[in-house]
Amino acid sequence: MSSLPFDPNTTPALMPPDGVVPNFENPDSNAYISTNVIAAFLPLMVLFLFLRLYSRAIVIHKFGVDDAFSVVAAASVVVVCGILLSLNDHVNGRHQWDVPLSFLTDDYLKTNFSFVLLTAISAMLVKLSLLLLYLRIFKPAWKVTLTIYACIGIVSLFYLSTMIAELVVGVPKGGGTWQQAQAAYGPFGLTISVVRGVFGVLSDFVILLIPMTQLVLLALPTRRKVVLVGVFLTGILACASSIASTVFRFGELDNYDNTWANTLPNAFAIIEITVGHICCSLPTLPPLFVLLGKSKTIHSIMGYIRSNRAKKGESDLPTSATSDAGKKQLPNVPKGGLTVLKSFIRNARFTSVLTKPTRNSTNEESYYDLESVDVDYHSQLKTANKAHGPTRQV
Repeated sequence: MSSLPFDPNTTPALMPPDGVVPNFENPDSNAYISTNVIAAFLPLMVLFLFLRLYSRAIVIHKFGVDDAFSVVAAASVVVVCGILLSLNDHVNGRHQWDVPLSFLTDDYLKTNFSFVLLTAISAMLVKLSLLLLYLRIFKPAWKVTLTIYACIGIVSLFYLSTMIAELVVGVPKGGGTWQQAQAAYGPFGLTISVVRGVFGVLSDFVILLIPMTQLVLLALPTRRKVVLVGVFLTGILACASSIASTVFRFGELDNYDNTWANTLPNAFAIIEITVGHICCSLPTLPPLFVLLGKSKTIHSIMGYIRSNRAKKGESDLPTSATSDAGKKQLPNVPKGGLTVLKSFIRNARFTSVLTKPTRNSTNEESYYDLESVDVDYHSQLKTANKAHGPTRQV
């Protein structure tokens, strides 16, 4: 370093605009944006993943390939968030003229390049997790199944090919250094990020539309159908984040202040992959909610809350109104003993998510993840698709 004609500790990584003095000691930073996004969305993703795994493995005892894949996708998201947090403030988030050249070490360049690649891997894994879930849900609909397989192939091929291209350009070869390789990679990487962003937007909307085309075929009450559609439409937030990230990526093409300009695209990328992963978990939760709805503890808590509200409402009534209500009080109903209550609960019939699967006339396995809608989902899908064309035997 001593042979250099400048001091890397006092030389900025980018020449500042006219009139701006580099600030290496206490620079402005927007890294808090992506830090806050991670703090808000990552715990939610982990919570919904835990609920999904509990619902599948403990409640209905049907842990599948899509569940295992969701764990891998979640692990990749956690790693991406951890790397981004390690880069924030030290370099990322600052204006590039507030970053001394001495900060752009090989370790930083390797870590930043790893973040770029792992973000792409996470986006791919989250999309594949959702597609595998759809494959499990919509397996009687052969046209949809073919569409899902095509999407899996296209998504995998696109992300793997772009990552290979980035590795070819961004990794030093021969006696080259990381500084040289990353300097050459810079413009190429921005272009790849824009192309990847556009593909991400298009693929997100295609993946979002897959369940919509099938849910409209179900013979369900309007209210239940709206609830199901609403569950899948939570993916709109992931689509919106993908659009926002892509818009900011386009803005980066003419912005050389990369360490500052990267923050918003990175923040929206985190929202996209975390919300996308949450969307993978939501359709698997109805069995858990049904189980919780039958929990004595939950019923006791809800009864206690209702009782307190009723008492509070009575205490808020005027004295005259209370006395009038007392005069018009209905006759007391004889109170039954605890034995009567137990007998009633024993004899009541509930639709349980814990019952063993049954086989319908088409030998399709009853679908459990949406069993709270009280329909044979697979049978309906097969019947609906017969009306629209030939159905393949599965």
